[in-house]
This record gives sequence, C-alpha cells and structure tokens, in this order.
Amino acid sequence: MFKNRVNFLLSGIVLSIAACTTFEDIDAGLSQFRGQHIDTLIGAIGFPDGEQTIAGRRLVYWNTDQTVTTTMPVTTYDYGSINAYGSGGYGYGNYSGTSTTYVPTTVNYNCTLKVQVDRGNRIVNHDFEGNIGGCERYASALRPYLPQS
Repeated sequence: MFKNRVNFLLSGIVLSIAACTTFEDIDAGLSQFRGQHIDTLIGAIGFPDGEQTIAGRRLVYWNTDQTVTTTMPVTTYDYGSINAYGSGGYGYGNYSGTSTTYVPTTVNYNCTLKVQVDRGNRIVNHDFEGNIGGCERYASALRPYLPQS
C-alpha cells in the first residue's frame, strides 16, 4: 500500500513538472511573436481553426480536442502472514507479491490558443487553456522560438 502511494505521488510530481514546462513554453513562445504579423505564427504552428470578434477585438484561435482510450497499469501490492495448524504440527510464514492489471481509461486531450491581432494583423496579446495532452503539440512547435538561456 505504501509503495503504491509513493508511486502515485512520484507520477503526480513528474506530470506537474512536465505540465509547467509545457505551459511555460507556450506562454514564452507566444510572447516571442508579439508585434509580428499573424502569418509568422501560422508558419510556426499551422493554420488556425478560426477567428472571431469579441468586444471589438479580433481573435485568431487554434483548438485541439481529442478523446482517446488507453490502458493504464494498476499494480496491487499484497502482503501478510499465515498460520497453519495441522496433524503434523504448526507452521508460520509471511508472504508478499504484486499483481498488475491493465484498465482501459478514457482521457480528453484539449487545448485552445487565442491570439488577439490588431487591424494590421499584428499580434498584440495571447491566451491559452487546456491540459498537457492537448497543449504539448503547440508547446513542441513553439520551443524552437524560445530565447536561448
């Protein structure tokens, strides 16, 4: 039981770190395009899914939304002790073991990038939301544009 909790905790930490990197890369990557023509961003991440005007602001957006079913391993840890009495005497022992089953799991990968452009089609602002599974594709496309440290 303890090992299962530790594995779960470590998995959560690794995903959190990866998620931070992905989202930081998107934010920093989109910031590199501020002031540039929208065509430069389209060249980096592909054609947008649409555009709309909200409160007098023109927004260009990219959207990913995909539901997938995958199998996830679930490991069960078993341990304990056993006492046996019989005509031949008494026996005592400990046992431990694990079993792993694969459980189908449905997850939704989604991400939306929104870029505000001015009348000259220059990028003035950006926003995004989603999860790591959906946003990683955009983060990967933007990483080459990040400032080198």
